[in-house]
Amino acid sequence: MALFYSENDILLNWKKIHGHLPKAKMTIKDKAWKHEHIQKMLSTTNKLRNKSILLLASSSGIRRGGIPGLRIKDLEYIEEYGIYQITVYPLEEEEYITFCSPECAKMLNGYFEFRKECGEVITDESLVIRDDFDREDENKARNAQPTTEIAIKNLLEGIVKNAGLEQQHINGSVRTEIFIAHGHRKFFETNLDRANLQKTQIEKLMGWGSKRGLFRNYNRRDIEELQESYVQAIPYLTINEETRLKSENELLKEKDKRIAHLEKQVAAIVQAMKKMRSGDIDEQSEGGDELEDIAQQLLK
Repeated sequence: MALFYSENDILLNWKKIHGHLPKAKMTIKDKAWKHEHIQKMLSTTNKLRNKSILLLASSSGIRRGGIPGLRIKDLEYIEEYGIYQITVYPLEEEEYITFCSPECAKMLNGYFEFRKECGEVITDESLVIRDDFDREDENKARNAQPTTEIAIKNLLEGIVKNAGLEQQHINGSVRTEIFIAHGHRKFFETNLDRANLQKTQIEKLMGWGSKRGLFRNYNRRDIEELQESYVQAIPYLTINEETRLKSENELLKEKDKRIAHLEKQVAAIVQAMKKMRSGDIDEQSEGGDELEDIAQQLLK
């Protein structure tokens, strides 16, 4: 019907017409992959490249289309936590910062070393994820070519199929409960929420709002706060169960260190208050008593 009016140069007020149409309903609410799903995917492949893509997608939340353009210079290794800080879509309107887990960083480092062993010269301009290659083909191994979004899409579809995780189309819709690529991004968002990150921090790590210029200009403090938030979520984003438990233990140790440091500070305050009182500073004794009481409560 719309084609008839268009071909006969009859102008219609589509805005008013759409206002009277029933609202579209979502037939399915998309869900996230679970840890056990991603474990199955990882078990179906021995290639460091494939494992790197899976862990990068799930632990950084990067979109499928953001992977091909990533270069080594867009990664900054944070040695304290064994994670990479990642600048996604660098110098583009959508630019934002996220991180990947120690598990992913370790896999990426192994992937880079493998490529070096095969003859590729890795520089700051090298691609983080390059095209697939046979190491027996020395020429192709040395000369890295960019991968594409379609290649990554096909790779993920193949891995999901091999893992026996193909999703059924429900209610005749082309959609499935878990989108093959977006399911990893949903996993990232879900587990940031499980780690009790603030909504604004989740939005920044997901890259939401970057198109509107909300998060493009990061200062050092912004990045440090994002990093601190991400570190809290590492145990939730780690796929390997043994590694996840190790990550949780390391996080607890870090918390214990901070608590011990605070206890030392509080103890110093108590001592200072005692000295102040022993010096017969009458006008400050009331305030000294109050501060000592607070300090003692913090030590309990």
